[in-house]
Amino acid sequence: MKSSSKSIYSFFRLLVVTMLLWSACQQSAPDQNSEEPAQRIVLNSLDETKVFVQNDLAQPIPDDYAIPSYISSGLPVTQVYDSLQQRYPQFYGLEGESYLQAIMAAPEQYLRMSLENKAIRRYYDPNSRY
Repeated sequence: MKSSSKSIYSFFRLLVVTMLLWSACQQSAPDQNSEEPAQRIVLNSLDETKVFVQNDLAQPIPDDYAIPSYISSGLPVTQVYDSLQQRYPQFYGLEGESYLQAIMAAPEQYLRMSLENKAIRRYYDPNSRY
């Protein structure tokens, strides 16, 4: 494959992942009366997952995000992070390829966990980039 073909292919992969991430962030909770199933995010490779994570980390917390009560309960930050670990055990303690594989297996849960993690950081550090 020529270098320009690889670049075009990489660009389109990035575009698809960005669109999936944007779609997931814009999607509201499904209506109980709606017959339309919720859109599922599918990540097909570790490289695609890396781009997905990078795009997620670059996103701020939405202005209308309601901080979960366990975050704003006044508990020490260590206890709040313990709660986050209990809520999303499939990601805890993993790194590298194992972490990316866990994200590939459950990208929607990863997005929720990531958003809650950003909220914790902002709640306990008002100078946080989130």
